[in-house]
Amino acid sequence: MKIRSVLQVSLCLVAVGCGENIIGAGVDAGVQASVDAGQPDAGMKVPDAGGDGYPAGPYGVSVNRIIENFTFPGYFTAGEGVKVNTLPLLDGLDLQAVRTAVDDNGHPFRYLLLDISAGWCPPCNQEAEDLGLNGSKKDEIGRWRQKGGLFMTVLVEGYDQSARDAPTAQHLQTWINQHKVQSSTTYDPQQNLIAQGINPSAFPTNLVIDLRTMRIVSAWYGLDPTYQKWEAALNAQ
Repeated sequence: MKIRSVLQVSLCLVAVGCGENIIGAGVDAGVQASVDAGQPDAGMKVPDAGGDGYPAGPYGVSVNRIIENFTFPGYFTAGEGVKVNTLPLLDGLDLQAVRTAVDDNGHPFRYLLLDISAGWCPPCNQEAEDLGLNGSKKDEIGRWRQKGGLFMTVLVEGYDQSARDAPTAQHLQTWINQHKVQSSTTYDPQQNLIAQGINPSAFPTNLVIDLRTMRIVSAWYGLDPTYQKWEAALNAQ
């Protein structure tokens, strides 16, 4: 079954960090100062997505860069109220598939909040617990969806902080079952996000991505229970 078909099935079914987080040295050096300030690179042109093609670079993981079309195996949903690992497991889920997803009425989503987490990270686990089926913020997933926002977690490390081990499929299942996760949840077995500059010493790292251009429009590090930057994007006209 093609990924688009599988996605259609799944769609119908339904601030304190772990440590200081700095975009890795040598990666996106030209935009290092703009990560938190949200200021664009001088002279940078943000391409229009246009058609169904994935936007061209420059790629990176800091504000005003375009995130590369990574593939993250896991579970995708544009709904809520269902434990996500009861949906089909997608081995070929890439960001282009997420980008082209639509809601129940056929409307495209506007923004993606990419929550980059590690199994060993206490604030990451707290966030997953809060947003899970039994969590104190379980209704937020649906509220964000109604505003055109998708929330997706990607695990980039497992449960052993000292080993910095790459996440596995079993880590993914442990995470989902532990927190009764109802939102899209994936893992990065090649640790591509870390290779691009996400600092492995602090999680969660949160990237707000404009799904039209795949440009990172804002970012923050650590657990912010107000989600102020995310809410600002969703409330923008």
